Amino acid sequence: MSARGTIALMPTCLVDLVRPEAGVSAVRVLRRAGYRVTFPEGQTCCGQPAWNSGYPDDAKRVAATTLGALAGSEGPIVVLSGSCAATMLHAWPELFAGDPRLAGVLERVVEFGALLAPLASTAPTVGARRPVAFHCSCHQRRGLRDTTSGAKLISSLPNVELVEQVDADSCCGFGGTFAIKFPGVSTAMGRDKVNHVHEAGAGELVSGDLGCLMHLGGVAAENQVALATTTLPELLDREGWTP
Repeated sequence: MSARGTIALMPTCLVDLVRPEAGVSAVRVLRRAGYRVTFPEGQTCCGQPAWNSGYPDDAKRVAATTLGALAGSEGPIVVLSGSCAATMLHAWPELFAGDPRLAGVLERVVEFGALLAPLASTAPTVGARRPVAFHCSCHQRRGLRDTTSGAKLISSLPNVELVEQVDADSCCGFGGTFAIKFPGVSTAMGRDKVNHVHEAGAGELVSGDLGCLMHLGGVAAENQVALATTTLPELLDREGWTP
């Protein structure tokens, strides 16, 4: 067994379907941090899209397979999305009230950055560093009440400089089905966020939530703003982060 024990990885359905390389990077980073990584078979979605759209029965039906898969796992359940982790912690108690498996699962749920941030140390400021911006998703910020984990990890990278953008705590405008129901408002919010990142001097935007990055990357491309979007696991993997 690895030095820090076993973890169960929940990459989320969005990472699985859209950017699986983020999941691969997460595995590499977690292994370098000393964890034995397992993938509970049968997990799918946390049920967030249906839940946020007002269909709790459908959300429960979808999430039930994931609950069952995670209930048989061992160690911390590491989720590659603050959005999904918040949904599990706040929606699942209502969806699965009375389910004897629930407490044992939720007490082990932790977002990827939050697991690793306590292991990070401050990087020495030597030479020029590449500026990057960090977007803390709304679910991460308000649902998990965690605004520091991602920033702490980025600041521990010797070749990267974390820059602050105006209105860093504002929403990117994605909001899942919000972007579909209110495309004009969603796009305007995303444009503001992209412009603030660009004005801060960053050509790369990092986030723990792929949904936000997909939205902002699309807005940037539409408005011809050069902006690379990178998930936190991909950045840590690329920079060779270790505790």
